[in-house]
Amino acid sequence: MKRLIIKTAVANQSGAMEYKNGKDLRSKKNNDFSVFLMIMFFCLLRIAPITAQELKGDNESGTTDGSGEVFNPDGIELIYVAGTGNGVADIHSFYIGKYEITQMQWQAIMGYNRSSFKGENLPVEMVSWVDVQAFITRLNVITGRNYRLPAEIEWEYAARGGSKKRNYEYSGSNKIYDVAWFSKNSAKRTHTVGTKQPNELGIYDMSGNVAEWCLDLCYTNKRLRVLRGGSWRSIELYCRVSHNYSGNPKMRNAYSGFRIVLPVEYTGTNVAGDANSRQFVTTDNHQGIQQVQQNNVISAGNNGPVIREPGAYDVITLRNGNQIKAKNTEVNMDNVRYINFDNPDGPVYTIRKSDIVTIHYQNGHMDTFVK
Repeated sequence: MKRLIIKTAVANQSGAMEYKNGKDLRSKKNNDFSVFLMIMFFCLLRIAPITAQELKGDNESGTTDGSGEVFNPDGIELIYVAGTGNGVADIHSFYIGKYEITQMQWQAIMGYNRSSFKGENLPVEMVSWVDVQAFITRLNVITGRNYRLPAEIEWEYAARGGSKKRNYEYSGSNKIYDVAWFSKNSAKRTHTVGTKQPNELGIYDMSGNVAEWCLDLCYTNKRLRVLRGGSWRSIELYCRVSHNYSGNPKMRNAYSGFRIVLPVEYTGTNVAGDANSRQFVTTDNHQGIQQVQQNNVISAGNNGPVIREPGAYDVITLRNGNQIKAKNTEVNMDNVRYINFDNPDGPVYTIRKSDIVTIHYQNGHMDTFVK
């Protein structure tokens, strides 16, 4: 089966354009309609899952934990971010977009582009959190994978450089002009993705250009969703990796966009026998994809989809055998915070890690706790 490939030209540090597969994207302007028809044709095809061997990608980082490794299964370049432990951790390993989603990529999946500043390799904007969910749903149906928005904790961990962090104030530097398009250098507009310096992991534009939607609800106002990174119109403060803010999930503006995450699960061993091998989350048949969509379930394991009831929730299993249906589960150093799924407007509860056996998250991850 064919795979959807969404090609992107990216400007290098000198501003010169680089072209994928030796093709100058500007030469295709007269063939936009033909290209669009081809992309839509491929979108109708189911894309075969990638094997565990293919997952390893091209290692450009030279690090022992694989952080910075490039993975490009569907034409959206991803960077591997090693988690904080070996499967029993606050942050699981994951892949995150090397660049913010571009207008070319959005157009290929959604068939339209309402961005204010037009350009194939400019970040898409004028997209709400709700719009982004529609994009991700279509992408997952096409690819058979489990893309999603980054959780806020994942976003910040990647922005700070993951296991390679150097404690910079902005993503990749203490000098904002080196890594970000913001209010003082943007000329009041977005810029081609990847034209500033990357951070320690090789990820671009996590400070400035467009603010990026995250998966999380705002803790102080459950009607809002989290945004991170600042944008072309932001002052320095809003571009710091430590700064967070929020917005209405139906809000569209010219300074908000997003990048995507592909979850990684620890599965013990892969077919080659590697301990704690990285396995991406995918369904293994078209029927499984349909089941996942019909049941509002993100989770899917290597043996097919994990089907849960509509309105999926996290499941916290306690050592006394009781189970808690939870939302917005947050694992801290000594405890776990959560909201009762049956009372989403109720208080935030706290429970000790020592009382927990496992947490099965709705995105397919699982934490196991040793007493």
